[in-house]
Amino acid sequence: MSTSGSRRKLAVFGLDGADLNLLRPWLEDGTLPCLSRLYREGSCGGLASTTPPLSPEAWASFATGNNPGKHGIVNFVQPMPGSYELQFSCGALRRGTPFWRLASDAGATVGVVNVPMTYPPEEVNGFFVSGPDAPGVQAQFTWPAHLKGDLLTAAGPYEIHGDYWGRTTPQDYLRRLIGTVENHQNAWQYLLRRFEPDLFIGVFGSTDRAQHFLWKYADPTHVAGEAAEQFAEVNPLAAVYVAVDKAISDCLSLMGDDVIALVMSDHGAGPCSKVVYLDRWLERHGLLSYRESGLSWQRRLVERAYGLARRSLPRRVKDWMKTKWHGVRQEIESSIVRDPIDWSHTRAFFLGTESAYVYLNSQDRFPQGLVQPGPEAEKLCDRIIEGLSELVDPETGEAVVDRVYRREEIYHGQSEQMALLPDLVIMWRNSEYVVRRAWGEPAASPGVIVESGIKVGEAARLMSLELSACHRPEGMLLATGPGIPAGAEISGAGIMDLAPTALSLLGVPVPSDMDGRPIADLLPATSPGTVAKGTRGQSSAGRTAGSPDTPYSDAEREEMARRLRGLGYLD
Repeated sequence: MSTSGSRRKLAVFGLDGADLNLLRPWLEDGTLPCLSRLYREGSCGGLASTTPPLSPEAWASFATGNNPGKHGIVNFVQPMPGSYELQFSCGALRRGTPFWRLASDAGATVGVVNVPMTYPPEEVNGFFVSGPDAPGVQAQFTWPAHLKGDLLTAAGPYEIHGDYWGRTTPQDYLRRLIGTVENHQNAWQYLLRRFEPDLFIGVFGSTDRAQHFLWKYADPTHVAGEAAEQFAEVNPLAAVYVAVDKAISDCLSLMGDDVIALVMSDHGAGPCSKVVYLDRWLERHGLLSYRESGLSWQRRLVERAYGLARRSLPRRVKDWMKTKWHGVRQEIESSIVRDPIDWSHTRAFFLGTESAYVYLNSQDRFPQGLVQPGPEAEKLCDRIIEGLSELVDPETGEAVVDRVYRREEIYHGQSEQMALLPDLVIMWRNSEYVVRRAWGEPAASPGVIVESGIKVGEAARLMSLELSACHRPEGMLLATGPGIPAGAEISGAGIMDLAPTALSLLGVPVPSDMDGRPIADLLPATSPGTVAKGTRGQSSAGRTAGSPDTPYSDAEREEMARRLRGLGYLD
């Protein structure tokens, strides 16, 4: 491996949710000056996401070069082993060694900022600032630890994700999103000047949030496209990307002329306008049972009072209550998750808000499991797959479900790890649908399973904004720099390929058991700071095991739940 003085520098910029169909016109007409230049001088193409294309598993796959069957991250929440209680996905649960750690161990200086699924922060040869799975700046979210104070002093109030919740207008929401981009731009420039890393990785989350909630204001063809009149003089999505473009330009200027830049996204995006209430479908097929009618009026009163307290009490009062009444609070929260479903009459349930993850209530996995592993479980999966294939949209008469994947069709890994993943994953037709629970959602029309119009629970109530775009299975990749072909179209690349590609560009051997493969067209045959195409090193198995324990305190868990509800990722 080359010495630090001759090692080529690599910058990876993540634009969460960026879709090449959206960006290509702006790349070609110069709306985004920096990215347009990179587009002309380098290679560009689509980048296949994970199946399903959801941020937690996509970013974990980006980091490790492996599929969820190995790194263990699916969805924003997943059941705790042996329990119906849910845990928030985060870096502590991610298994496998991220490529920045491999580069750091090989002697490269590394800087990682705002990448999802990276909390708590990791020790590297350089600096590390955790991403949006960090509960907030009150937590220890940096390595080294003292960098937190330095960052907050040098760059002003640092926004890990921006606090976008609270009743607002679309225009104010746009202002907050751009403000977060500018905040990150200032912080990242400070870090680049101070540490001068060989490898820099930074992710902008505002692009994804803008698309989710502002798409209809930028797209006159959207079913709610008349709302575009609210932004008569500006395309709100373009405005966010213009801010990101300037931030990338300023960061690249600090890394030198010979830097290789990769601009990528974890998935694509596009309009959505319909919702599937999957719990109603499961109920009608005798697979899920709620016990709301069996709850006592006292329990309902406690739950409603608790919900009101969470929404209205000052933060300092809530924090005091969490400390003094920990046991009571834990029981109330657990019962809110546990009690609505009658597990003694439930054979399958789901989690998810875009794609749906279906879990069998199996005897070997859950405390009140009904489904026997083996032939009975297989037969039940067959029944669900066949039944969902017959679900149609009442407006169009077309099938709603594109495909239902069995766990083994999209994941692979060790059996004990695979056993923690969902049994089935549902992908919706044309990606125009999202999934919600009808139970407890007042916006759901009585009795329907599929309907037009999407309310995002707490987000719709607090922000006066509605979801108008969701994820697509293909993101984007733009590569430029010494040795990168100009004007070439990248094809056949997937998000797991970025880790081995980055390692190869840095001259670090790629672990032999990594699922991804270096993108050969982006690698010079031989040059200082790189290795020959396809070079493989030793296995990375066992380097980073992941922790079964949550890193969050009670207060931090509630903050994470509030944030995910606000984004529509948690019911």
